[in-house]
Amino acid sequence: MKNLFFISIFLLSANTFSSTKNIGDSVQYEMSFQGIKATSETTITSLNRSSEEFEVKTTTVVQGQVETTTERVPQEDIMTKETAAYMLENCKFMGGLIEQIFLINKNHTTCKLQVESDSVRPMLERSGIKLSNKTNGFVWIGAFPINGIGKLDTADVSMNLTGMSW
Repeated sequence: MKNLFFISIFLLSANTFSSTKNIGDSVQYEMSFQGIKATSETTITSLNRSSEEFEVKTTTVVQGQVETTTERVPQEDIMTKETAAYMLENCKFMGGLIEQIFLINKNHTTCKLQVESDSVRPMLERSGIKLSNKTNGFVWIGAFPINGIGKLDTADVSMNLTGMSW
């Protein structure tokens, strides 16, 4: 629980620096949910300064069906380069391991964490990933736009970053 508190406080303070520079940030993923393949692209389209929320558009394609959603995301829930660097520096404190993974034609330094960790589950849920409490697996967090996720691997869900723009 101490780890969750530490991460939450840091995310709140570090993301006060995010601003309109995040508009246009995007991530693309290939996913598989219980064997069903999908792709998604998420882009930050605007910032409402009065509510301190970004508008985030996600387009998901599952078996040829396209769904586009738009949601408002609190500024503190958006991954920044500064937050990613801090999380990598504190990976061991969060219960993770520093690991290099190959994504988008190059190696990326990540923090590999168990998805069932108290420090990880809230981050996944804010990213729209709902896992049961009994789900085991790993997530690789790093310097990746919007949600910081490079890879997710569980028995039911896999997700790999295939593109990004920061």
